Amino acid sequence: MRVSLAIILVTYLTPVLLSLLYQNAIRNNTDDIYCFCMRPTKAVVIVGIVGTGLFALLIILSYLGGQFKGATAAVFVTLMILGIITILSPIKGFWDITVDGNDMTTSRLWCIKKHYEISNISFCQYVSGGIRVVFKNTDKIKIESIIYTNVQTFEKRMEKEGIELVSYSGY
Repeated sequence: MRVSLAIILVTYLTPVLLSLLYQNAIRNNTDDIYCFCMRPTKAVVIVGIVGTGLFALLIILSYLGGQFKGATAAVFVTLMILGIITILSPIKGFWDITVDGNDMTTSRLWCIKKHYEISNISFCQYVSGGIRVVFKNTDKIKIESIIYTNVQTFEKRMEKEGIELVSYSGY
C-alpha cells in the first residue's frame, strides 16, 4: 500500500508542480525575426500529464492485482519515465531551438547542443507535421509545427533571408 501511495504522490504532484513552473516561466514569444526561441507548447505537457496519470493507474491496478512483475513492471516504468520527460520538455534548455542573429542552436536535455548557421541553410521543405531544414553540409533538422511555438516566426525569417521554402511532393 505504501508503494502505491508513493506512486500516486510522485505521479500527480510532479506534473502539477511542473505545470505551475511552466506557467511562471518567461516565454520568448516575440515577433523579432532575428532573435527568438522555439519550445514545445503546453499541449505537450497536457499529453504527458494524461499519459503519466494513465500509466500510474495501470501500475497501481496491476500491483493490487498481483500482476506487477518482470516485463510488465519494466514496460510500465519505462512509459512513466517517457511521460515525465514529455512533461519536462517545455522547460528552458530541455528541448529548444534558439535563433539569435545568424546562429541557430538546438539543445536537448540541457547539455546536448548543436550549433548551425542560418547562412548555411540550402533550403527548407514543408513535410508532414512541420518543416525540414536542410543545410549545405547535409545536416537536417525537423521543426514540428504541432510541437513547437514560434514556427511562423521562423518561416518569416526564412522568407526575409531569401531561403527557399519548398513543398514536399512525396505524399
